Amino acid sequence: SDHVNNPIYNLSGGLDSTLHTYATYHPVANSNAINLHTIILFDTAGKKLTLNADYFGYYRTDRSNFESNSFTPDGNLKPLSRTRYFDTNKQDIDIYTFKADADIPTPFANISFGGKLSFINNYSNVFYYKKTEQNDLVYDDNLSNEFNYTENTQALYANLEKEKNKWKYQAGLRTEITQTKGYSYTLSQTTINNYVKFFPSILASYQADKNDLFAFTFGKRINRPTFWNLNPFKSLYTAYSYSEGNPYLQPEYNSNFELSHKLKNNLTSALFLNISNNGFTNVTIANNDTNLVYTIPLNFIKTYRYGISENYSLHIFPSLENNNQVSFYRVNAQSALPNIQDVNRYSLYIATNNTFYFNKEKTIGAALNFWYQFPEIDHIGVSDAYSKLDIGLTVLSLQKRLSITLNLNDAFRSSALAVTTNVNGIKEKFTNFQINRYLQLAVSYNFGKHSSNAERTTGNQDERERAL
Repeated sequence: SDHVNNPIYNLSGGLDSTLHTYATYHPVANSNAINLHTIILFDTAGKKLTLNADYFGYYRTDRSNFESNSFTPDGNLKPLSRTRYFDTNKQDIDIYTFKADADIPTPFANISFGGKLSFINNYSNVFYYKKTEQNDLVYDDNLSNEFNYTENTQALYANLEKEKNKWKYQAGLRTEITQTKGYSYTLSQTTINNYVKFFPSILASYQADKNDLFAFTFGKRINRPTFWNLNPFKSLYTAYSYSEGNPYLQPEYNSNFELSHKLKNNLTSALFLNISNNGFTNVTIANNDTNLVYTIPLNFIKTYRYGISENYSLHIFPSLENNNQVSFYRVNAQSALPNIQDVNRYSLYIATNNTFYFNKEKTIGAALNFWYQFPEIDHIGVSDAYSKLDIGLTVLSLQKRLSITLNLNDAFRSSALAVTTNVNGIKEKFTNFQINRYLQLAVSYNFGKHSSNAERTTGNQDERERAL
């Protein structure tokens, strides 16, 4: 359920009224995943072909009741201010992927290459009905929407890795061809987009001696929007505010450069530069003519993030594992929209991760992890400082077959992100109060003679993350 209170002020700064909104939701979601996986070994030298065929299905239905009322400063209900809606919505996503990866060791270098096909179909709808005083339902075609989105991608990639003396080299190239099509049943409107993109990567490292390792890395990646952001239907916050998706939303592209030095496997120092092009985020826009406030994701940001990071591991006691990180950096975010200003700022991030063992066998241990983020640029806004403390306890028993773990996540509930932006000269502050603090108890027992910890990723991990 949602409980929203909006104070509304007059031009002199006094309280004019308070808008109270209450909504209930009844979501039901089901997902299904199938993976077919095989490895074909050609010889004992390491030549192999890995094949993955995946299906992922996600089906969710929801219905909600929405009511919004306006009250005077003394708490009385304002006449004719009641707004009530009932809505139903559905999302049906099918994802098929086929992936082939070949590894070919040669005397010259280790060569790997492969390809991937993905086929995505996302159908969604939302139907709004306004409730009358007699509880009759009247269909609202201004809020309702029905949308279908398809995305097909063909990717080819190759990577070469070579070691010679104290040098190690790696170079790769990924090419993606993408076709997208969005169709709005409500507007009888089709949105088509086709593009080809290249994503190179480079790594070069030099082991000067047993204590000093120098490395340079470069990589370019793509960040595609979630399917929810691509659906153009409206989701009500209050009677005067809502969010909607954007079927024209495009991916953003990130280029990452890093020059690093590792000393004795304890201290790693790095200079980094991250460039983001065509970045997207949600923009909240106030309409002076209708008093409506709506939020929509838009591509309009170019970001430069550069700085220095230090990562240091301490080995003071055998019973303590400690790792510490500090990053000092500056972010310059440039806006392509005239109503949103550029922002830039220095910031600092610190973190420490600690594991304590209470016996020599390391069967009883505790974890204490903490990070603190000073105010920083978040897309085109400025965030408040926020932090997170996690506490954990693990006990292994019965020759380490039985594992019992108790974790407290975000002990002080301090990791909620609050971001302030300025749009059309209006200061806005958005805080995301998700349920970050929780207590988790996990118990596992291994019945076999050997524990198999080999992890294998499926071929559709990126697509699944966009669906959920």
